[in-house]
Order: sequence, then structure tokens, then C-alpha cells
Amino acid sequence: MLPDAAFIEYVEKVAVILEQKLGDNVLGVYRIGSLAHGGFSIVYSDIDVAVILQKPPPQSKIDEVLQAAKYVDIDKGARLSLFWSNPSFEWGRFPILDQLDLIDHGIRIRGTQPLDFKRPTLDQARAALLDHVRNYWKQKTEFYSGIPKLNNDKDQKEFVRSFLYPARFLYTWNNGTLGSNDEAVEYIKKLKVPGLNLDVICTALNCRYGKSNPTTLLPCQKILHEQYAATFKAIGLSAP
Repeated sequence: MLPDAAFIEYVEKVAVILEQKLGDNVLGVYRIGSLAHGGFSIVYSDIDVAVILQKPPPQSKIDEVLQAAKYVDIDKGARLSLFWSNPSFEWGRFPILDQLDLIDHGIRIRGTQPLDFKRPTLDQARAALLDHVRNYWKQKTEFYSGIPKLNNDKDQKEFVRSFLYPARFLYTWNNGTLGSNDEAVEYIKKLKVPGLNLDVICTALNCRYGKSNPTTLLPCQKILHEQYAATFKAIGLSAP
């Protein structure tokens, strides 16, 4: 699904702010995330922007950028996720999985100089995935497998994401890159993982695009543990 023009316009405004606040330090500004690799959801997607710099900026400058971005549009500013580093990813805020997304799918909107990015290895990508499982997916599985109702928009977003996570995880684990939710779901359909319920994953994808209400997944929440276990069985590892 193509991103709404209003979100592209907002990212352009963020790029202008980055140039104003960071000046000649900016080597390039990129759209990443679903605004680049596809599958953007007006309801759920973050607005991911990456800036590549020559040298580490003061944290105060990053704070100024974020504050100015929120001033431009409070709602979109609340969804902005800003990543920054140099082409070798030696400092700043730029997790490994987002590095892969930039390298493989980033859409450059500022800067003309060719940049030589240092690509993470497959082992590094897999280690980052497992860290994210421990720090995110495992906890969300525990929480959302027992939640009696979805209390707010954040709950809905994270609940839907918990059902989609097996597809996203296996796509990146096997391919060493990020893809859209659509690509990941199509991938596991072909993969035919034993014990993995594809119907609920497809329903979650429809929820992400506003075609179904996330509450339709509440009767399925108990299978989140089964989905989690089946995913790790598919790669021959014990679930963390």
C-alpha cells in the first residue's frame, strides 16, 4: 500500500528541519520503514526518518529537531522515529535491523554524495532479532495472550503486531533483510510452517490496513503462545 501524500510531505518538512538544525554535518536524509519498503498503514505505521552525518551531533540538536518536528504537526510528530549515525554506524541511534532497512530500501530525499554503508552480517541481524524477541515479542506474547480487552490505539497496534510478528521474524531471519508486512505474509504462505496459523496472521494484516477491527482477533489471543513456539521450531531453536 502506498503512503499517503500528507506523510511524504511531512517527511520533507522534517528533512528541512534536519538541514536547518544540523547544517553541513548532514550527508543524507532518507525515508525508511514502511514509508520506504512498503506496506504503509495510515492507522498504525511509524514515520521513520534516517539522517546520515559526518560527526556525532550534540544531543541538544537532536532534541531541537524532534521538538520542531512535533511543532510542525503534533499528530505526525508523535509517530516520528528518527535514526542517526555515520555511514559505518559507529555511534548515534541506529539499530542493526534499521541499518539493513536503510541499505536495502532507504529512499534518499536529501544529499547527493554517494555513501558507502557498512552492512551488518546475517549473524548480526539474527542476533539483533533474538534480542528484539527477548525485549519485545516475548513480553507482548505474554501480555496480549491474556488481555481481556483492547483499551486504546496503542493496545490495538501492539496486539495486531503480535500476530504479524512470526511472519516478520521468519522473513528477516531467513533472508537477512526487512520487508513489508505484505511481503512477509506472502513469504510464510509459501514457507508453510508446521503449527503456524496463517488465517490469524492474514486477519491481522487486514486489521493493519483498517479492513478488519482488531477486536476480531481477541478470540484468537490464546494461540499467540503457539505461534511463538512454532516460529522457533521452524528455525530449529528453543524459544527464548
